[in-house]
Amino acid sequence: MSTRDVAWDVDLVHDLFNDWDANLILSIPLSSSRERDVWFWCLEKTGHFLVKSTYKLLQMQKEAGAQPNNSDFWNYIWKLHAPPKVKDLVWRATSDCLPTKNVIEISACAGWLEAMFKQVEKAKRDDIAVLCWALWKTRNELLLVPTTTFLIEEDGWETWQRPPATKLKINVDAATFDNNGTFSFVCVARDANGSLVEAITRCQTRNTTLELAEAMGVREAISWIKQKAWYGTVVETDCLSVVQAIRSNLPFLSYFGSIISDCKLFLEQMRDVSVNFIRRSTKRVAHSLARASYFVVDRTLRSNDVFIELLHVIVNDCS
Repeated sequence: MSTRDVAWDVDLVHDLFNDWDANLILSIPLSSSRERDVWFWCLEKTGHFLVKSTYKLLQMQKEAGAQPNNSDFWNYIWKLHAPPKVKDLVWRATSDCLPTKNVIEISACAGWLEAMFKQVEKAKRDDIAVLCWALWKTRNELLLVPTTTFLIEEDGWETWQRPPATKLKINVDAATFDNNGTFSFVCVARDANGSLVEAITRCQTRNTTLELAEAMGVREAISWIKQKAWYGTVVETDCLSVVQAIRSNLPFLSYFGSIISDCKLFLEQMRDVSVNFIRRSTKRVAHSLARASYFVVDRTLRSNDVFIELLHVIVNDCS
């Protein structure tokens, strides 16, 4: 590892390990905070173990149709093209064993579902089952899950908004290219006129999730602001989980969490720099550049050397 650049020494890793191990090692994102390595639960972004994610994994691994039944209605249920959790809910609903106090008094669910399944074609049964699961999930979230949110008034714009005069706005976007195991992210800085100040592209050969790539893009944008002393800049991303994690006080132990820790550390060292959530439609310029970054690798672009297609998107964004 190159400690000066906080990056893997790719050639050395490939010299010391076989291809399989080397690729696994190189897929680990490095943090500049130099925190001690810890064990973490890879099924949660926070890295903390939760029974919920374990149950979800087991349900995904469980073979469908584990309980045979010869009746037409039960065959309808077990032959649904739906996740096991959906089938489980339908089975519970038709068996009058949903965890609710009113189920003993109101037992019409089984009859209604059986009638619906007989009236519609096979594809519609899947839709009905998934819709029932979604309604049940929404009902439980409204009743049982705290409504804490980390969104602020500046979040959620559906069109690109100009920053105040003398300020800059940086839009971040990431893309993964599964065909060759690479990912990229871009940061596009624009001024109050909507004009391109500068854009950077980064592409790395590593298997990663889009969420982790977005987090690394935000970290790069904040580091870029610090390097340029662009204080008062707003960073925007359409990855809500990244924004929520940066604003949260929860400890994150995962790879994702190490990137978030870097973001928080950089933000503490600067004044008047914020990270906001936007809709995907808001960042057309960054999105266009992210898709092209596979061919424009590790470049710094300015208005005089950016390709003409991107200039058209910038002009349309500001009109």
